[in-house]
Amino acid sequence: MRFLAVLAAVAVLTPATAHAQADKKAVAPTTCAALVKSIGLFAVEADSTVEDLETGCKLTNVFIGAGSMTRYRIGEATLIAPELFTSYNNDSLPTEIDLSVKGLRLAPDTGSLMTDYMIEVQAQQLDVHLAYRWDKQKRTVDLADFSVAASDYDASFRVSGRFSDAEMDPDQFFDLTRLPGAMEELIVEVIDARFLSSMTVPFILNSLPYDEDPRPLIDGYKKSAVAFIAALPDDNVPGDAKAALTSFVEAFPKMVGDYTLTVRADPPLEFSALAIDGPADIPALLSRLQIAADHTPPKLP
Repeated sequence: MRFLAVLAAVAVLTPATAHAQADKKAVAPTTCAALVKSIGLFAVEADSTVEDLETGCKLTNVFIGAGSMTRYRIGEATLIAPELFTSYNNDSLPTEIDLSVKGLRLAPDTGSLMTDYMIEVQAQQLDVHLAYRWDKQKRTVDLADFSVAASDYDASFRVSGRFSDAEMDPDQFFDLTRLPGAMEELIVEVIDARFLSSMTVPFILNSLPYDEDPRPLIDGYKKSAVAFIAALPDDNVPGDAKAALTSFVEAFPKMVGDYTLTVRADPPLEFSALAIDGPADIPALLSRLQIAADHTPPKLP
């Protein structure tokens, strides 16, 4: 739930995506306060602030969410985008964004002040960062950072990459068959995999049947995944990368330590090629990639 909340926060704070959810306004916003009102997913209270920056906006102590039970508090959000209002009003993405969200945590409105307080003080605080640059002329996108980090300890999940022949069209983001562009490099870094486990494992387990013991099913999936990794061609996935991927799978659902996964494609891999029909298409896809991975176990006290 927390991980989806982070993605939702990034989506609504990214102007074009947020604008797709908001009603058209007769007067296009030209200030951050008007922009926040136009988006319609923020709740600004007496101790909230909305500040206009030279090329962006800064919000403090605001709420975000689509309902009282899916409400989240944002301690501070700073969005820097040179074309912020122009892009928003044109339903397009800025060519450059640096978005920092600090102190994102669950803060529902249950109708009970004590319950709200208890949930909020026990909720894990998250920090989110998104930074990219889109060169329209070269049709390249450099994703410098999309990261989710625990505010209270050194743990994070981070993605970066470079993409070519790309068009940043929000209407096509969720359809790989229509999305123009190709991947040159993608890097995934996990610092303290327990954090990633806490965000992803509940969703995976919730997808399993409720009326049977999940352990044999999970063990079967893990064995199949390990066998699949072992059978990957060494030219594309060397032995040390296979060992790191295998350790990640075998540790499920309690992954620990730090992981790094690097995927490169030369020539670049078209996004449309990722829309495979089933497992039988995976070997052909992997044959176009070079995959490196490593695992650093946690240090013993």
